[in-house]
Amino acid sequence: MKPVPDDPKFVERFNAYIDTSGGVDACWPIGLAPGEDGYATWTWTGPDGERLKYRAHRLALTLVQPPPSESLYALHGCDNRMCCNPTPNSGHLYWGTAADNAADRDRPWRRWQLRNQRTLATGQLGLFTPTSTMFDDTDTTSAG
Repeated sequence: MKPVPDDPKFVERFNAYIDTSGGVDACWPIGLAPGEDGYATWTWTGPDGERLKYRAHRLALTLVQPPPSESLYALHGCDNRMCCNPTPNSGHLYWGTAADNAADRDRPWRRWQLRNQRTLATGQLGLFTPTSTMFDDTDTTSAG
């Protein structure tokens, strides 16, 4: 990750996007649009005009607890990609290895959740689409 600028306005501006109203045990969503992968990216224009981009969840965790190694991932224990709650031991953000990330992804519940998120995003699951007639009591195949 790019270094965090030594500018108090950097942290102040970033924190202004995070909704902490649910308290320390709740997810803290960031008020930015998610990218195609579901994660938010926060952009800071540095003093020289360079636009620096950060993964919001990774930046949130770095500001509270810098990673012991740059090879670590900022993992979501809450499975909410927009969550930026870095509170230690809250079950939201924590540092983990690539193997930890893969193990989390491969949990049965997580696999089901990811599969359904992808399906809903593509609109290919009739059960959940707005045009689905699965719960419609009208039989359109019979002749009146």
